[in-house]
Amino acid sequence: MRRLAPALTAVALFSLLAACGDDVPEAGEDPTVEVEEAGADDGRISFELDLEEGYQERTVITTQQTLDAAGQTIDVPPIEITQLSEVTGVDGDEITVEQTFEEVRALEGGDETTRAALESTLAQLRGTSGTLTFDRSGQVVDTDFELPDGVDPAIEQTFDQVLEQASSIGAVFPDEELGEGATWTLRSTLELNGIEVEQTATYTLESLQGEDYEVSVEIEQDYQEGDVAGGSIKGGTGTTTGTITGTAGTLLPTSAELDGDTEVQAEQGGSEQTVSTQTSITIESEVL
Repeated sequence: MRRLAPALTAVALFSLLAACGDDVPEAGEDPTVEVEEAGADDGRISFELDLEEGYQERTVITTQQTLDAAGQTIDVPPIEITQLSEVTGVDGDEITVEQTFEEVRALEGGDETTRAALESTLAQLRGTSGTLTFDRSGQVVDTDFELPDGVDPAIEQTFDQVLEQASSIGAVFPDEELGEGATWTLRSTLELNGIEVEQTATYTLESLQGEDYEVSVEIEQDYQEGDVAGGSIKGGTGTTTGTITGTAGTLLPTSAELDGDTEVQAEQGGSEQTVSTQTSITIESEVL
C-alpha cells in the first residue's frame, strides 16, 4: 500500500487468525501444534484430511471492520470473498488444491468513499486462481499464485492478504485422535505487508457428534516492529475469539464466526498514532 492507513487496514482485514506466544517459529518455518488434552476416550476420531481428486468445496467469507485512527472512525464496507476449492492431486501426505476467487467484492454499507476504492482494487482479483498444498492436518505448506503482469503493487499486496486469510480460515488439527473436550495450541509466525505477526491459537473441541465437530478458538496477536510503505509499525497486540463448525476430513469448515480487536502503534511523517480495529468474519462452506 502507498499510504500507511490503507496498509494497516489490509493487515487488519486479512490477518484475523494471527496470534502471539512463546517458542513461536520464525516466519517461513512450519507451525508447531501441541496437544494439551486429548479429550474423552469415548468416540475419539482422527481429523486428518481424507480427500480424493475432484473433491470440491465453495466457501463464502464475509469480513466487516471498523477502523479508528487519528481521531477518525471509518466503517469499512463489508468485503465478501467467494472461493472455489478443488482437489487436483493427492500424493502421500500432501493434497494439492486449485483455488479460484470467483468473486471478491465490497458490499453496500460503511463509508462510501472507502467502498468505491476497495471495489476498484478488489475487482482486479476476481477470477484469480492458483494452487495450495495442504498436509493431512490442514496446514498450508506451499502456495503458487501469480497475478497478471502489470498489476499495481498495492493490488498485489491486497491479494497477498486475501490469500493469507483464505488459506488460514479453518482449525488446524493435530495428528493424533481427539475426543470431546480436547484442547491444543497452534504457534506460528506470519509475514503481512513485511510485518511479522507472532501467533498462538488455542482450540477446544466443544462437541463431537460422530464426525461433526464444534471448536472454540481463542487467539492472541503480537505485531513486531517493521517498515511499511509510507511509515512504520512500532508494535501491536490483538485478540480474537470465535466458533468453528465442520466435519472431520473435509477441507474447510462448514461455518465459522470470529470477532477480533487489534491495536497497532504506527508512525507516519514523524507522527505516532494508534490504529484500532474491530473485525468480524463469518464463513459458510458447502461440499459440491
